[in-house]
Amino acid sequence: MDNSDDPGFLGRGWSFPPRFDRASLNVSMSVGADNINQALRLLLKTEKGSRSFMPEYGSDLRRFLFKRIDATRAQEIIASIKFLLMNGEPRIEVIDVAVGLSADAQLAEIQIQYQIRQTNSRHNYVFPYSEIEGSNLNKGDYA
Repeated sequence: MDNSDDPGFLGRGWSFPPRFDRASLNVSMSVGADNINQALRLLLKTEKGSRSFMPEYGSDLRRFLFKRIDATRAQEIIASIKFLLMNGEPRIEVIDVAVGLSADAQLAEIQIQYQIRQTNSRHNYVFPYSEIEGSNLNKGDYA
């Protein structure tokens, strides 16, 4: 972690998923850029409307699952993520969002380049979006 990050602005919170230190019996904490990356992961993985008290929190990426990702659909995903991050993570300024497919086209990766507003430091976050369901099945498993 970069020590120039101000945890007061950038945040300090429980690591996600929560982990506990056996020696000190305390919960592991994340600060600075690590805290932002965990917040991005949580924001992108949470389905919009799934939190009763925060119905606008989360993404609508689920609507793109199991659909062919062509140039038009990739632009829809990018626009959705840019809007989500603009409204859901005030600590960053999004520089670029790109969608790429793995060589076997079974995994879509969303690459987010962002700048932390307080420190002007640039970071990248790669979010593994989807795996084709059943991609690890053998023929005998479903025949």
